[in-house]
Amino acid sequence: MGGHGGESANVRKELKKAMANEEIIEEFEQGRGPCESFHHADHIRVAFAYLSQYPVLEALQKFCAALQRFAAAQGKPGLYHETITWAYSETLASAAARATFLLPDKAVSAS
Repeated sequence: MGGHGGESANVRKELKKAMANEEIIEEFEQGRGPCESFHHADHIRVAFAYLSQYPVLEALQKFCAALQRFAAAQGKPGLYHETITWAYSETLASAAARATFLLPDKAVSAS
């Protein structure tokens, strides 16, 4: 019986994290976010949210499309770069896959 409390806490923690990722994605897809200060760390956090919610290829497709819309909505469509976005996202996905605790449901075994 003692082990169930820890499991419940882990489930609650995972649900909270998933909700945060869903909220990040929803806000981003609505064009809301840190407009003037959307820097590298923000890109990584949003990309991670997509990778946490979807299989890798779907996450990359959704993130890239949303990032293009976001850049256009901010009046800066020329800042989007497909190759750089895919490269960073692939790197993040690869690192997360090796660290299975980051993406337990979506991780691919590194072995």
